[in-house]
Amino acid sequence: MRLFSKHNLKFSKQELADISYIIFYYGLEGSWTNFIHNKLGRYNTLTLEIVKEIQSELKTKSNGTNKFLRANQTYLSSYFRNMYNAIKMIDESDILTLEEKKNLIKILRAQLSNPELYILFFNIISRFGKKWIENNFIEKYELIKNIPYDYCEGYDPKIYFSSIDFEEHEY
Repeated sequence: MRLFSKHNLKFSKQELADISYIIFYYGLEGSWTNFIHNKLGRYNTLTLEIVKEIQSELKTKSNGTNKFLRANQTYLSSYFRNMYNAIKMIDESDILTLEEKKNLIKILRAQLSNPELYILFFNIISRFGKKWIENNFIEKYELIKNIPYDYCEGYDPKIYFSSIDFEEHEY
């Protein structure tokens, strides 16, 4: 972001993904600016003024539609909680074998479109992904196996989840 260069702010790719996902998830409409600033408190160089500049830049890019400012948490929170808990329930089953668990979760994974996989990937590498990572659900069940190569705008899922045999590598 030009804005970060302007203020001489340096963030790792992981930090940029987290910052971007927080803004995408909670949005930056109206009164959310202070809320977002608080959520980004771990990055003490992101002052309230800079968050307001991000809001202004996104507003300009959205040509008055505010599509880049709207909150997505209403849809995503229940979506990812349900998916996580379904996978957790399958994973904790004493009745199913590991192969049966993998097959059930493969059916769930097959329901995910590329854009959903994209959002899931960034959800996982942001602060929201802690439980997914701790429980090894992403790699154990290869949840993002079907993300097309070079689909995540400069982020390579293979770097984050090296044990996954990504689908495009099978060709």
